[in-house]
Amino acid sequence: LAQMQGSIAEVATHQGLALSLTAQGPELMDILRLAGLAYHGLPQQLGPFRLQGQLKDAGSKLHLDDIVLKAGSAQLMEVTGKGSINDLTGLVAIDLNTGISSEHPASLAQLAGLSYSGKGPVRLTGHLQGSGTHWKMSRMESAIGDNHLAGDIAVQLGERTKVTGNLTSTFLNPADFAGAQPSLTSPTDQTSPSTTGQERTARKGDGRVFSTEPLPFGLLRILDVDLKLHADRVMFGNQQIQHVVFTAALQKGRLQLKPFQFGLAGGTIDGDSTVDITGETPRVSLRL
Repeated sequence: LAQMQGSIAEVATHQGLALSLTAQGPELMDILRLAGLAYHGLPQQLGPFRLQGQLKDAGSKLHLDDIVLKAGSAQLMEVTGKGSINDLTGLVAIDLNTGISSEHPASLAQLAGLSYSGKGPVRLTGHLQGSGTHWKMSRMESAIGDNHLAGDIAVQLGERTKVTGNLTSTFLNPADFAGAQPSLTSPTDQTSPSTTGQERTARKGDGRVFSTEPLPFGLLRILDVDLKLHADRVMFGNQQIQHVVFTAALQKGRLQLKPFQFGLAGGTIDGDSTVDITGETPRVSLRL
């Protein structure tokens, strides 16, 4: 349902538009699909929406300014936006101060075909700009359960999606975003039912620093990354490291962490690392 009020200076040429638009409907994703913005990874359903704005023209292009958007539901996800959408009949370009919240992020992730095992609500705010395959979020502030992330991030969609950003965090637990629990020590709760208590004790105290689980190389094959991160605290299994700083450069299957630094057990560790999966056998180098 849409309503418009206002004036059109040149009716024959559809120029001189000054129309107030109000639109609402049962499903926001239907509108995104019509606008060509239904990207892979978005849920198929977001819930009802209400949109207000000023429809104007600039030459042959239509713009929607002074937008106030509210969409979704408290049971799944709520979306708010204020700003403008340019070139409505061409390459749609969005410029919105955006807010996203969800009380049930695990259910939302499942609808998007993702995995999230953390607890607590999701809150995200930022300035969203982009069109087509180029998108960026500036002045981002996000809280995902106990996890926090802030800064600027940009995504260029394509055969190899590229992610660039400069981020800070007060706390991160990567295990909340992965199907398997990462660990700096050998886990004692993943042994088979037939494992004896003596074997479990030996594994717990065998002096290993890194897990024997296979490294997750899958993302290295589909992403290019240029990312800086400064995190106050990061959890790996039952280990907490502090003051994590790194620059990550990933291009065509070759990841470089150069440099990286973090605090552990009262000391500071710094160095660089390279992971190269361009050959038949992945190669990992580490310098401390």
